[in-house]
Amino acid sequence: MLILVSFVASVNSKITPVGSETPNKTVNNKTELINAINSATKPTIITLNQDITLTEALVIPPDVEITLRSNSESAIKGSNGFFSLYGADSESTIIVDEGGVLTLDGVNITHKNNYNGTGVTINGGGTLSLTDGTITGNTEYWNGGGVYNCGGIFIMSSGTISNNTARCSGGGVCNEWGSFSLFGGTISNNTAYSDGGGVSNRYGNFTISGDSLIFGNTARSGGGVSNSGGTFTISDNCRIYNNTATYSGGGVYNYDGTFSMSGGTISHNTAEAGGGVYNAYINAIFSMSRGAISNNTAEIGGGVTNSGAANFSLSGGTISHNTATMRGGGVNVDSGSFNISGGTISHNTATNYGGGVYHFKSEWTKFSRTGGTISHNKAQHGGNNVYPQDDRVIVVGSVVLAIGIASGLFLYFRKTRQQKKKQAILYEKIDGAVAGI
Repeated sequence: MLILVSFVASVNSKITPVGSETPNKTVNNKTELINAINSATKPTIITLNQDITLTEALVIPPDVEITLRSNSESAIKGSNGFFSLYGADSESTIIVDEGGVLTLDGVNITHKNNYNGTGVTINGGGTLSLTDGTITGNTEYWNGGGVYNCGGIFIMSSGTISNNTARCSGGGVCNEWGSFSLFGGTISNNTAYSDGGGVSNRYGNFTISGDSLIFGNTARSGGGVSNSGGTFTISDNCRIYNNTATYSGGGVYNYDGTFSMSGGTISHNTAEAGGGVYNAYINAIFSMSRGAISNNTAEIGGGVTNSGAANFSLSGGTISHNTATMRGGGVNVDSGSFNISGGTISHNTATNYGGGVYHFKSEWTKFSRTGGTISHNKAQHGGNNVYPQDDRVIVVGSVVLAIGIASGLFLYFRKTRQQKKKQAILYEKIDGAVAGI
């Protein structure tokens, strides 16, 4: 958190504070707007007196610092009280070039119906701050419907990024090799045909904190957030909720990236696999120390699915009240490693197996538990709390009793009312205890 504060402070030190000062310039059309930007030799506040339709991208050039806002005294404004900048067809509405600095403080960045183009593009070395207003109604053929940050800096403290579409990645935001700090505001109701309905973080650094919200977004993978090869951090009281993935990661899809959760909530998301979080591929790391993953739904891994040699470590927080219509109500571990040293997995439900945790035991999967709690979970066909899937182990919802230890394996007897004969089965030792059968 100190790192984030220091980073934001260092960036904000380059941006002139915007308050209730008298605007430097007021503009009524695109020509006046372009001239005001190109003639700026010092930090300049430009106030829109009306909606403006552009015929080409509005460029913030190097070494220019601009603040755009709406005239608060004008009688005719949009429904949210702000004027709009309408982008040209197949062009970004705004481009922030290397060394350029732009603050959006109460304007709408959009395109007209049936027009294509990203709302705002930030090139490497450019800086954009969103303190009020909206980036909405933009459609991009490739990545980043609302925002495409290509190696630049984006700071969002308020405002809304909503109802944007990308035909590939990042319906609301595509952060590619850039830095994005979200500590206020909303990213909602965006769509990506591939991944990252709300946010696609591709090899960049994305931080969400404060009371920020990411909700109502849709994609094939990562309805709320897709983190591909980047670093994604969630903390404080922020929420990622009510997002939908038609395949994997309703809330968050972490593919070959690093995802750290030290607070916040991931809830009420839906996917086929990993309703809350889908953690996949060999370099993927998901660490959870605080926060909650709750009330998510999927066929497998209602709360979390870990797959493709990924690493998932749980040291704190709760995974609860999630539902899987097949297996792994709380956590589904298909492959990779899952380590529990703290936290709670409780009150999750699976229709078939593994109400709390479904663990597919194989040479590609490691499940270790040195702490934490797995309790009060339910599965109809086996393993209310933990289901150890292995061709050497059969669990049918009956009581299993320990009678000895041999070669690091537990030897158990299973006894049912229908089967009076004791049958020995083998179960691999997990930190000296068998949990939740």
